[in-house]
Formats: sequence, structure tokens, C-alpha cells
Amino acid sequence: MAKEKILVVDDSATQLIMYKMALTKAGYLVISAKNGVEGVHLVETENPDLIVSDIIMPELNGYQFCRLVKDDPSRGHIPIILLTSLGQQQDRFWGIEAGANSFVTKSTDTAELLAEVDRLIKSFVKPQMIDYSEREDDKYAVSSPENAEESVKTKINRILERLLYESTVSNRMRELSRYAYNRSEMLKKAFELFHQIVEYHASVITLFVKEDVHFTIDIQKPVTDGFVDDCLKTALHQDFNPEKIRLGMAKNVRKEVLQEELVQKDGTAEIQSTLIIPLQDDNEAVGSIAVFTSDTFAYNKDIHKLVQLIARELLLTIKYIRKLEEIERMKTNFTSTIVNDLRGPIIANQSFVDALYHEYVDPVTEDQKEILGNILGNNKKLLSFINDILDISRIESGTLEVFVENNTVKTVLDDAVKNMAILAEQKEILLTNDIEDETIKAVFDAEKIIQVMNNLISNGIKFTSNGGSVSIGVEPDPGGPLRFYVRDTGIGIPEDELPFIFEKYKRGSGVFSSDEHAAGGGVGLGLAICKSIVEAHKGKIWVESKVGEGSVVYFTVQAEK
Repeated sequence: MAKEKILVVDDSATQLIMYKMALTKAGYLVISAKNGVEGVHLVETENPDLIVSDIIMPELNGYQFCRLVKDDPSRGHIPIILLTSLGQQQDRFWGIEAGANSFVTKSTDTAELLAEVDRLIKSFVKPQMIDYSEREDDKYAVSSPENAEESVKTKINRILERLLYESTVSNRMRELSRYAYNRSEMLKKAFELFHQIVEYHASVITLFVKEDVHFTIDIQKPVTDGFVDDCLKTALHQDFNPEKIRLGMAKNVRKEVLQEELVQKDGTAEIQSTLIIPLQDDNEAVGSIAVFTSDTFAYNKDIHKLVQLIARELLLTIKYIRKLEEIERMKTNFTSTIVNDLRGPIIANQSFVDALYHEYVDPVTEDQKEILGNILGNNKKLLSFINDILDISRIESGTLEVFVENNTVKTVLDDAVKNMAILAEQKEILLTNDIEDETIKAVFDAEKIIQVMNNLISNGIKFTSNGGSVSIGVEPDPGGPLRFYVRDTGIGIPEDELPFIFEKYKRGSGVFSSDEHAAGGGVGLGLAICKSIVEAHKGKIWVESKVGEGSVVYFTVQAEK
């Protein structure tokens, strides 16, 4: 004969008697409570094997009662059946959210309830040993009947505080999806929130992309290089990591350090406390989030739960970003295929028109030559757009390659001036190379840097009125990288547009879209390509500009050592 203890909670005396009689007859030991507050007290004092609860009750309804029980680590294993009204689908939704294990429709026929009680009693295994160390006495203290109501109110307030805190953190983390098209920026914003919540010397977000590892390290307090290295080793050697990553067989390891100035010789060297939470998707680790500090016993269970919440929300954002990246790759591959197919016929047409223009076949009149010249110019523009799109495709697919070597800077810039000379002459713009010293050298891919200079000079000419000037040169920085510049006397760039001009398809507004300069055309890829090429050289690119006075674009490359 079964002797499992069943707690029935219902404010209706009639229903309570009916359920008690049916369950007692079935061989169960039944205890009862006439409301949720009394039910919480009996859960703590009687430790039932299963709970049957009504939903609509005064003082404490069934959802609240269920959540209070499930929130207690030492009682959360107890199966709970909620009694629902016929056809009330929302009862099931809120019941699931509260942690209920099953639902039974209220009826005078108790057969369904008895069957569900029997199923849950058989399927739910009661822990042989309950870990009461998970409880905190002030949170889960056993109440007496006299102070039961006060105890329950305290618990409800605690749950509301926790839910408010968790929902706030979740909402802030979900805001990261705004940066879905810039993973690096998204991770920076994640750390900005993270270090407001958790104290650490260093935090590491590790992401696995196939057989590559991407580390982003946020430093909040001075640490040594050895401290950072130990953080990365610890993050790599976790059991949940893919085997090849764990064994140090990653193909590529990329590391980005935020607040790098805090890595100092006299910084903290030894890790005392570590907390690492995996980012797992369908039991497969896609990375981890970890915090490290030199303080002992720094991370308690509350911090652990909080980092788990952050990891869960971060995983959702990363999955969203990866889906967008996959779609972007498909679009890029499709675009590359189409553009490549267009490029061949355009180059062939260019050759035919060029032959006619230079009278390799038959003489042409001046009018015919002007028409052919226009065709050649438009073909060159179209070919330039197509090449820009192909370059962006290579950049986004990670196949952009640079072949660096020592180059004489003056020679390279002279070539760029020759390339743009005709374009400058058409607008009567003075285009000059300010470099006279032929001994200045730098390490870069000459072909790619000429491409950057061509783009920047072309922009300078495009947005400079007839009779203006464009000059190029370098400014050596002792002990630092070589700084190239392209300076124009053009219309300038509004200050609010400066942060965005290196993004794809950005052509600006205001002065950029005026009729006077609209003929410049373009698909908004030139500066994005320049930025990618410069960054491939481990350099930086930026703009200084004033509307009506002109602009200077600077970029750096590694100077000859």
C-alpha cells in the first residue's frame, strides 16, 4: 500500500474534502491547506512527495504558491499539479512559467487526477539526499503558523526583486542585438554592462568558429602579461570545449584586448578566483564567458547564477549574429558570382571601344571621338564599381591578401598621382605629391596602398570645386607608424557624419548629396575598402574635416625598421 504524502491546497472546503477522500482511498497519506500561505508552511514542515493545488485562491494564488516552492532549492524537486478550469489555455501557460509539472481539469470525477498523481509519483525520483547547503537560512527559514504569512510575504518580495533584477539584466543584454552587424562592437558593449555587475581583474569571452578561436579580453584592473596568458589557458582547457580546441590544435587564434593599457609589469600576477560558464547550443559549446580575479572566494552562488543568465542571453545574441553572418555570406557569394559574370563582357567592350577611340581600325571624327570617350569613361566607372564590389566580397569572405615588402614611399605616391592626373585636369584641380625625400621607406603592399590612395584622391577631387587643390604625402612619426595623408580644399564633411563614412554604402547626406557634387556617383564602397586594406596592414585610418574648408584623410602603416 502506497504511503506517499500528498499535499492538497484549495480554498474550497467542498473540493478539498472530495480530493482528500479520493486520494486517501487510493492509499496516499493526505495533508491539506485551505490557502497558499498555509500550503507554504506545510511544504516546509511536512516535506510532501507531491502537491495538488488550485489556481484561484485568496492571498496567494496557485502560480505564486508554485513559484515559491520551485524557488526553494531543497523543495524544487517536488512535483506540482495545478487544477485548471475547462478551456482555460492561459492557465497552462502561466503554470508552466511558474514551474508546474502537470495540469488536471477540475471535475467531480477524480479519475484523471488519480491517474496523473500515480504517473508523477512513479516518474519523479525523490532525491536520496537533499542538499540543504543550497538554502540560505534567512531566505528559507521554516515558519511557524503564527508568522507564516509574514514569511511568505518576505519570500514573495525576494522573488520579485530577483525577477526584476534578472529581467533588467536580460533586457540590457538583448539590446546588444542592435550591434548584430558588428561583432566586435557588440562584445565591447557586453563588457560595458558586464563589469557594472560583476567585479573582476580580467574577463574573457571565448568564441569558437569552426577550428578557430577568438578571444576578447576585458581588463578592469592592472594585471601582468602572465595573468592574461593564464586566463586564456584556463579558458581553453575546459572540458566542455571541442577536443581540438582543448588540445591546442586550433588553426587560428585571434586575440583582442580591451583596456590594454592596464596590462602592466607591476600589475596583479596571480589568479585566485575563477568562474567560467560555457556558451552551449544544443549541448555543443560555441564558446564561454569567464571572469578572473586575484581576490579569494570572490564568486558566490548568486554571482554564478547571474553570469549564467548573462551567458544565456549572450548566446542568443551570438546565434542571431551567426545567422546574419551566414545570410550575408550567401548574399556575398551570389553577388560575387553575378559581378564576375558581368566583368568579362565589360572588359571586352572596353577593349573594342578603346581600339576605335585610338583609331586602330579606321579614322573617326571629333564628334565620334567625343562619344567614344564618354563610353570609355562610363565603362571605367562601371568597371570601378564592379571591382569595388569584388573587393568587398573578398574582404567579407576573409580572402583579402596583402603581400608586404619594403617600398620607397615617393615612388608609390608618384604612381598614384599619375593615375589620377587626368581626372584632376578635367576639373582644373592642382594635384601634388608633397614628398621630395626618396629615402623614406615603409613596409606595405604597394599595389593595395596605391588602390587606397587612388580611392582617397578620387574622393578629394570629386568633392573639391574646380580650381581647388589636392595634395598627398607622409608625416614620419619617430618611434611610431608612418602616417600618410590626402588633403583637399573641398566642401568638407559634417561632424555628425564623420563616425560613419568608412561604413559600406554610406555616401553621406547634406553637402554630399547636393546637385553640385552628385555627378561624382559611387556606390559607397571606396572608403570601406580603404579601411579594410589599411587594417590588413595593422594600421588605422581616420578623417579630420571642417565644412567649407576641406578634409584630410590620414592612415598609418608600419614604418621601415
